[in-house]
Amino acid sequence: MSVTPKVAGMLGMGSVAQVEVAPLAIPQRDGTVRLGSGTRLSGRRAYVTDPDR
Repeated sequence: MSVTPKVAGMLGMGSVAQVEVAPLAIPQRDGTVRLGSGTRLSGRRAYVTDPDR
């Protein structure tokens, strides 16, 4: 995926850059969350220990 020159500049990448977009968390139908490939822990279950934080 490519980003526009404006976005690349905002990210400090020069004019145009190739980027990889990967999910960090994937909500499941049962209300749980599975970690996505962006975490390098893909498929593992995530646990929320303090939802008020």
